[in-house]
Amino acid sequence: MPSARLPRLRTLPAFVALSFAAAVGLAGPERAGAAPACKHDTKWSRRFHAEVSTGPLDRFFIEVSGAEVSARLGLDTGVGPARVSVRSAIAFEGTVRPNGALYTTGRAIETLDTMVRILPGWPLTDVRAASGKPVADILMAPGIRATGVPVACEDLSVEAPEAPRVLAIPIPKSGDIFVPRASVLTLRSRVTEGMSLALETADPEDLLMVRDGGRDKFLHLAVSLPGGARISGWARSTDIRQVFDLQGGHAIGGMGGPVEGCGNYEEPTRTPYVGPAVVANGMSVHASPDGPAWGKVRDGNGWKVAYDASRPWTRVLAVPNLRSYPRCGEASEHIWVPTGAVTLPKPDAP
Repeated sequence: MPSARLPRLRTLPAFVALSFAAAVGLAGPERAGAAPACKHDTKWSRRFHAEVSTGPLDRFFIEVSGAEVSARLGLDTGVGPARVSVRSAIAFEGTVRPNGALYTTGRAIETLDTMVRILPGWPLTDVRAASGKPVADILMAPGIRATGVPVACEDLSVEAPEAPRVLAIPIPKSGDIFVPRASVLTLRSRVTEGMSLALETADPEDLLMVRDGGRDKFLHLAVSLPGGARISGWARSTDIRQVFDLQGGHAIGGMGGPVEGCGNYEEPTRTPYVGPAVVANGMSVHASPDGPAWGKVRDGNGWKVAYDASRPWTRVLAVPNLRSYPRCGEASEHIWVPTGAVTLPKPDAP
């Protein structure tokens, strides 16, 4: 046995993924009698990314937070992302962007013959219909995703729970840590049969798993997360290697989502006025001057605009609880309103 050594604290790579397949040829248990639609509502959504389409080739993304949202997964259409109705400062329709993170688990889930166990309130990065049934990608930890996991409509929620912020492997008093020998490691729910789970990583040493059973040709490995979330299964001993006796801890990291660039945004400087304004409620919101309308003003207070009274259209720079994605801080390049609908604050008296 190799000499004991402490693990390095390392963040898992951004593109570790878990893909699932059943040894009998199924992706998961069949769910009979699926409803034609799967609907969820909330008065206060968690932060997510919506995709708005104004034409066959024209689309853009809006980051939404703290909004009234209705989500509908159209199982009758067979495939595709969830559609959303958003009622924030702007009311609009769209779809949930892949990895848009609107949904969480509404209850504890055990799936794939108990190989994957997830807690209530766990982030789901991509919920969609596949062959007329709901499936989801589950964010297990930064850099670890379970993809295409079968779920039921009642497993899902669009409420905004307090998500766990730190994920760490609980440390037993004794045990062994193993890593894959290659970039892909297959786990099974039983030693030689049952459901299978493929773990993929660019650097096998970043995927640390604890042995909690088995010996000789097959070992049972697990990654446990706070509160009972867990990935586990049987692996061939020839596919893994021991890296150290389990002493001390190994931090997986924070629960934050992926970090994306904000772009190089420069506020308009040639417009006579850039600042706060009120936009009349009920006015149409357009993707460009004279362009297609994609929403209506629901609450026009506290907006920021680039205003020129000589021009028929005013560009909106910021809207409460809505901003561009991935550009940070600004609402979008696609929010334009008629200039006549904009009221500027009264100048201070001399």
